[in-house]
Amino acid sequence: MKLLHLTALLVVVQNTKGAHLTTSTTSENDPSIASTYSSSHFSLRRLKRQSNCTPDQYLFEGVKCCNKCRAGTYEKKSCSHTSPSECHPCGEQEYTDSVNRLSECLPCNQCQEGNGQEVEIECRATSNTKCRCMKNYFCKTPEKCDRCFPCKECNTNTEEIVRICTRTNDTVCKAKGKQNYLWLIVLVPILVLVPLLYWKRKSLPCNKKKSFDTKESVAFIGSNSPKPEEPAVPDIDLTEDILQFIAGEIEPRAYHQLGIHLGLGEPKLQQLEADYRDDTKRQGYSILYSWLQSHGKKGAFPKLIEALRRESCAYAADKIMDVLINRKENDVTVLE
Repeated sequence: MKLLHLTALLVVVQNTKGAHLTTSTTSENDPSIASTYSSSHFSLRRLKRQSNCTPDQYLFEGVKCCNKCRAGTYEKKSCSHTSPSECHPCGEQEYTDSVNRLSECLPCNQCQEGNGQEVEIECRATSNTKCRCMKNYFCKTPEKCDRCFPCKECNTNTEEIVRICTRTNDTVCKAKGKQNYLWLIVLVPILVLVPLLYWKRKSLPCNKKKSFDTKESVAFIGSNSPKPEEPAVPDIDLTEDILQFIAGEIEPRAYHQLGIHLGLGEPKLQQLEADYRDDTKRQGYSILYSWLQSHGKKGAFPKLIEALRRESCAYAADKIMDVLINRKENDVTVLE
C-alpha cells in the first residue's frame, strides 16, 4: 500500500513539471502568447498609474498625470512629457464652471427681453448668466425657465383679484358678485351680534381670549359708576421685538381688516398673506412691519392702538398698553 502511494506521488510531480515545460516552450515558440502576457502586464501597470491621478488630473500616454484646466479657463494645448497643460482664460461673454479639458469656453446665455426675461446675475468667467422674469411676467416652469409670459389683468369692472401675479404664478381673477348665499345665513347673525358684543364689552372678535375673573365681574355688575376714559397713549419706539409681541396678541383673522384700516392696499395684503400662508404669526408681523415702514416710527404706536380700538380690539389694545407701558420690567423707549 505504501508503495502504491509513493508511485502516485511521483506521477503527479512528473505531470506538473511537464506542464511547466510545455508552457515555457509554447511561450518561446509562439510570440503571440508572449505578446499577450506582455500587453496584459502593461495594461495593469497603466491602470495602476491612472488610479494615482486625482479627479482634477488626466493620464497622458499612460505615463504621466497632467492637471486639467480650472474653472474660468480652457485647455489651449495639452501637456507633454516635458511641459504641463497650457490653459487660457475665457474671453468676454464666455465661461467654464468646473475643471475641464475643453478646447474652447462655453458661450454665456443671453436673457431674451422679447420673452419677458431680464438679467438677475451677470455672466462671469466661472458661471453662466442667470435670467428671471420681468415685473408683471411669470414663468410656467420655474425650475428651467426658457420663456416668461405676461401676467393676466383682471377686468376692474367685472372682476376682482383673488391672487396677484408673481414670477412663478399668474394672476387669478374671479367675477364680482359671485357669492355663496349660504354665507348669508352666517353673516346676518354676525352683523346683529357684533354691535351687541361691542356695546357690552364682552368677547370681542379680534382679541385673545380673556381669563374670567369672578370678583371683577361681580364688582363691575354691581357698580353704577360711569365707564372710565381710555388712557392716553404715549408714543413709544416700535422695535422688532415689540412688533412681534403685538402681532401675537391679535387674532390672525383680524390681520387683514387691521391692515386695511392702517392704510395698506388690498394687493399688498394679499401678497403678504400668500407669502406667509402657513405662518399666521409671521403674517401678522409682516403686515405691521410693512405698515411701519411706510408710516414711520413717529406717532405709529398711538395710531396702532387707535386702529385696534376702532376695529373692536379694545381688550387687545388694553393688554398691549398694560404690558408695554404700565409694567416696569419692560424696557421701552418713549419717542419725544
